[in-house]
Amino acid sequence: MGGKHKNLTVKFSRAYSVYDEQGKRKDDIEWLQDTFQRRECFLFVATVEDGNRCECGRLRDDHTAGTTESDNKDWSPATHTIVSRTNAYGDVDFPGVPSTRAKYLRLADETKAEDILQVVTDVWNLRLPKLLIEVTGGTKDFHLNSNLVKLFRKSIVKVAATTGAWILTGGIHAGVVKHVGEAIRDHAKRSRNKIVAIGVAPWGVIDNRESLVEELGTVTSNRPKTYSPPNPLVDGGSAALDPNHSHFILVDDGTIDRYGVEIPLRSKLEKLISQQSLYPGSDQCVPIVCLVLEGGINTIDVALHNVTQNPPIPIVVVGGSGRAADLIAFAMAHTSNNGTLSNEAEEQLMKRIVAAFPLRPDKHEDLLRDISHIAYRRNLVTIYSVDSVDSEDIDHSILLALLKANSKSTNQLKLALIWNRVDIAKDNLFSGNKVWDKKDLESSLELALLKNRVDFVKLLLEHVCVKGFLTSSRLERLYNAKDEDSVTTFSAFTIKRRSSDAKNSQHTRIKLYEVGLVLEQLIGNGFRSTYTRRLEKKGKTNTCCGGTTAEMEHLDCSSSKTTFPLTDLFIWAVLTSKYDMAYLFWQRGMEALAKSVVAFYLFSRLSGDALKIYNSDAASDLQEQSEFYRLKSIELLTQSYEDDQQYTRLLLCAEMKNWSSLTCLSMAARFHHIGFISHPAVQTLLNDQWYGVFRLTSSLKIFSRWVCCCSTTDDTDAGGRILNPAYSITRAGATSQRWNRAASSRTQSHNMQSNSSVAQDWRRHSLVPQRSLEEMEYGVYERLCLVATAPVVKFWLNALFYFAFLVMFSYVIMTQMTSKVCLAEWVVLATVISLTTEELRQIITTGDGDGLSFVKKLTQWGSDKWNLLDLVGIIIFFIGFTARMFEQEDPFWGRMFYAVDIILWYLRVLDILSVKSFMGPYVNMIGRMMSDIASFTVLLLVFMTAYGVASRAILHPNKPLTAGSLQEIFSFPYWQIYGELFMEEILPDCADGSEDMTKLGANCSAAYVLVLLIMAGYLLIANVLLLNLLIAIFNNTFSSVIENANEIWKYHRYELIMEYSERPFLPPPLMLIVHVAMVMRRLVYTCCNGKAKESTMKVILDDDAVQLLRTFEDECRETYLQQQTLQKQASIGGMVQRTNERIDFSVSQLEQLHLNEADTRRRLRMLTDHVDHLASLLSDIRETLKGGEGNHGNSQAHRKVSRNGPTHLSEPEETQQPQSAFVSTTRKISTAIGLGKAAKAP
Repeated sequence: MGGKHKNLTVKFSRAYSVYDEQGKRKDDIEWLQDTFQRRECFLFVATVEDGNRCECGRLRDDHTAGTTESDNKDWSPATHTIVSRTNAYGDVDFPGVPSTRAKYLRLADETKAEDILQVVTDVWNLRLPKLLIEVTGGTKDFHLNSNLVKLFRKSIVKVAATTGAWILTGGIHAGVVKHVGEAIRDHAKRSRNKIVAIGVAPWGVIDNRESLVEELGTVTSNRPKTYSPPNPLVDGGSAALDPNHSHFILVDDGTIDRYGVEIPLRSKLEKLISQQSLYPGSDQCVPIVCLVLEGGINTIDVALHNVTQNPPIPIVVVGGSGRAADLIAFAMAHTSNNGTLSNEAEEQLMKRIVAAFPLRPDKHEDLLRDISHIAYRRNLVTIYSVDSVDSEDIDHSILLALLKANSKSTNQLKLALIWNRVDIAKDNLFSGNKVWDKKDLESSLELALLKNRVDFVKLLLEHVCVKGFLTSSRLERLYNAKDEDSVTTFSAFTIKRRSSDAKNSQHTRIKLYEVGLVLEQLIGNGFRSTYTRRLEKKGKTNTCCGGTTAEMEHLDCSSSKTTFPLTDLFIWAVLTSKYDMAYLFWQRGMEALAKSVVAFYLFSRLSGDALKIYNSDAASDLQEQSEFYRLKSIELLTQSYEDDQQYTRLLLCAEMKNWSSLTCLSMAARFHHIGFISHPAVQTLLNDQWYGVFRLTSSLKIFSRWVCCCSTTDDTDAGGRILNPAYSITRAGATSQRWNRAASSRTQSHNMQSNSSVAQDWRRHSLVPQRSLEEMEYGVYERLCLVATAPVVKFWLNALFYFAFLVMFSYVIMTQMTSKVCLAEWVVLATVISLTTEELRQIITTGDGDGLSFVKKLTQWGSDKWNLLDLVGIIIFFIGFTARMFEQEDPFWGRMFYAVDIILWYLRVLDILSVKSFMGPYVNMIGRMMSDIASFTVLLLVFMTAYGVASRAILHPNKPLTAGSLQEIFSFPYWQIYGELFMEEILPDCADGSEDMTKLGANCSAAYVLVLLIMAGYLLIANVLLLNLLIAIFNNTFSSVIENANEIWKYHRYELIMEYSERPFLPPPLMLIVHVAMVMRRLVYTCCNGKAKESTMKVILDDDAVQLLRTFEDECRETYLQQQTLQKQASIGGMVQRTNERIDFSVSQLEQLHLNEADTRRRLRMLTDHVDHLASLLSDIRETLKGGEGNHGNSQAHRKVSRNGPTHLSEPEETQQPQSAFVSTTRKISTAIGLGKAAKAP
């Protein structure tokens, strides 16, 4: 049946379209008029009661011109009405009701349901519902107790808002429709999510319907109409449209004041909607349910029609609401398991029918039969009773009725998922020991991911082993899925726009390889995605989707150590802007610290891309998510550092193959995560890296003894150790055991490395529990190497040699240069060559040994502005040296290039000064202000050019353009900013006999005044406006840098420490020796297939150590999340929320107690009435017995018979009369007792 409905949906979408034959979209008004019609009576048939009134309900004078008498006295719409183009459509406003505008359409009763649905979806732009709720009941106002009214209004909007349902009603502002409308109105005051409520009403019963009519041919556009319902106090009964509905379908069969004409068309529309697919590609159709509240005879007919049609529609009956609903509820309560009513129950039901509809005795038998048929199909009927102890809300009953009507568990789960009601799934589908099929759960999990149902994903992850779930094909489907329920996000556009392969390819599907390209372009800095490094072979259904990473996840699976691709799902959620889903996978997956850093940068880059296309709303949301994960990374790092400092050091420096073999620390640095780098955990690690072996010494005396291999026992503490206690291992219990295992794994991993460098060995030991200097068994040479390779030693040694280089270079350019190159100049040349080779080494070793291409390495190296400054300085120096070698006598150009070049080398001193905390922020300010000056110069050039060109055109109108003209245009305006006005050169001298003055002639004075005015305006703008603007910009830059001066300095300090950690220990120009040795060693590694040295701040762990480290990270994350929960509960908002919940619970309990008290009083009154009735019956019995004794005249004989027992003599007829009266009275007593019991029942 699902396939049939699916095909029907496709056929419907093709057959009915708002397009003409040429494929152009019609105007909505034109299409409505061509498609929909109205009916008008044109054959008059007088009624029996009134000869001046037609059977259609209109008076004779109300008929259109040309109406004639009909020979056929059996009036029917088909024979006595004519159809014409509809004249009522568009928008309608309801005065007096704020923010209410509805769409409406008048149409004939024989209109095709397909056309109506086409209007709803294409013209009114409504999406197909996930649930259709038909509300039926009383059409007149009726009384409901306050508790039931509150529950009904709350539940009807809750089920509509959470499930994306349409509410289908009668549309008239009375009875049950009035309650629905008021519920929608209350919801609209609290929420922006608009509920779709469609009223299907008969056109002929609507009051003031003439205000909805549009005069055909008078307008070409749709103008809103104003609908003012009549005053019921003045005009009596009213049948006005409900102002809280969003859409109205007004059915016209040519009659007026006749209800029920819309029911057949509404049934057709409901059936058509129920045949549409629930979502694209689904074999399920839109579910439909009927809600019955109070109601009359027509309500019972509708309920019977719903449960007997094919396919049937389940109904939910609100017991206690009155009349029809109570009758159905009573029948359901007294129906046996086989669906039949007992004779006694039928009698009681008949009495209730008579009491409910006393004016329709001809319908009583039919109603009894119809209600019995409804009760027979008890699986389709759900009774909600507000008096029931275990009763849920009405919305819960509605959804349970649909689940009960659908017996297949998979469909039930998908329905609950589409409605986003995880409470229904938990309570009714996963509450028992039900065994689920693996494929059903996996398909449901995939649907939950597509629909962004976070709660359902969390629920299903407890029952699905994700190891076999996420195949590469399924992950590609997730990237290519288009969810019609969600707003189109910026991220999907970003993926298509950024993927160059997707632009050039013919297909439109996104491949995992393209996703990898997106990640590499977003992250940049030489990052390599696993999707592009290892492509999955065709047909392989491994959990490494396209070569994704191995993660240790602790879920309810068959193995304790399994690989789950939750990182892939996290990346998918980030790239598709599913924020809550991304946070769920951040909570569940491994490497939470790394994922928070990556999410911070990805969201930041996506926000920048959104701004480029002026999507400010998306940019704001993405930037908010970036800030969210920035804080998460810092807070999680804080939690880890407080828990275990040594493990946190490993967490920062452990290699992650998932993320291009980077570490958390290196990723944070590449992503400019200043808050992360400035964290105490990172700074402590950087301090250890910066000072090297010096951090283990407490005094110069101890250090000198250690270098000379002397004993340091006398100078150690009581424990025999001289290291800083802050770095010792003080944690006990499981932490100590955990650390010992990890240290053993790291030792094994270290032994496998083919690096014999003493410095590298020291760096390995800096990431394990610290040992005293006595425990480090090194010789004098090794100890000297440890001292020389400390970054702090290399920095100051390089700084001293660099200052010496500047002194020599200054000496070379300030003294007389001859054709012979002096020794100082050769030393300068050697220094620059060594700096050049050092820059080449940095380019080659960039990328942490991940095999990046040369272009990516060059790009990453060029991201550092100091490297670019070095490159420019090196190029200018070699140009100057080449020019100097070709100039034999006077090396003028060589000296010029040298002079310009030394400026750049002096600027390089700022990088050396930035190592100090009080100088670093100022250096950063200078860099940012230089960027501000570059932007400011563009503005200044505009005014300079305008003034320079205008003044030259006035003063020198006939002077030819030469190279010196540019100087005249820009030179004078520029220097005038600093106060040099050049009045004699600029202002014209009219007495001068020059050619220009002669040409000006009598206009010379005017030119003089005009130049003065232009210059005055220019100086006012340049000296006052622009310079003050520049000062304001500098002030803003200064404030922003000072506010975060410490964090910015720490971030740049990291770059400096990393540079000198990798730098050779010999300074330039002696550095050339080390470079030659490094080249030779690299050639040996290449020939022997060896592995080059890894980064100094990277630790490679084996699987056991990784498992231990990730377990520690999980513990820290769980502790952090628990603390966040406690803080939220302890916050003011959490306390207010809990207080509101308690108040609401107390109020509901008081209302229930009040309701129970009122109900108890009602029952007591009923019981008292029945007791009084019973007493009156007993009194009648006593009078009857007395009357019998008087007729016999012999009471003694009767008493004797009573004492001696029954007699065998036949009694006379007279004695049998009181006996029959006694039997009749006894039956009355039994009936009264039965009614009393019924009164006690809820």
